[in-house]
Amino acid sequence: MPDAGAIADAARLIAGARRPLIVVGGGALDAANAVSGFAELVQAPVYSYRMGRGVLDARHPLAIMLPAAHRYWKDCDVVIGIGTRLQMPVQQWGTDAGMKFVRIDVDEAQLELIRAADVGIAGRAADVLPRLADEVERIGGGRAPGRQAGAVVGVLGHRRGHRAVGDVDEAVGEREQRVR
Repeated sequence: MPDAGAIADAARLIAGARRPLIVVGGGALDAANAVSGFAELVQAPVYSYRMGRGVLDARHPLAIMLPAAHRYWKDCDVVIGIGTRLQMPVQQWGTDAGMKFVRIDVDEAQLELIRAADVGIAGRAADVLPRLADEVERIGGGRAPGRQAGAVVGVLGHRRGHRAVGDVDEAVGEREQRVR
């Protein structure tokens, strides 16, 4: 059972973040719906590294690829690592004193490797994320106005398909109309 105190601490960090980034690895494969829902709640872009590809559909407005993740990394304030060691971005892109790390992994030992978590939560992503989402919502940290999909695109400059800044919100509306 995930530690309630760690979930509360992580929720406070995430709710207070200006520019959170979610990085998913193979440990999140069984939590695709939970990752998607959580990303939408906190309006954070999701970078799927190697074994995490497919956790979030690449066509999702919050899904970003490696070049965009690299650009976003340098200004993000909270990294949420789900089922990943974070080895490549931490070792190749670096970190700074202002960058905080929330890590979720089934293997508690992983939480301290490569770059120790500021808040580590041991547990299955599919079990942890719904509880974390509930806590973020409880403290009022969901769907922060400064973290809308368009704002994420504004930081990155563009997305696949060469959409202009702010067009992601419009594209989401178009997709919703097509689905109906």
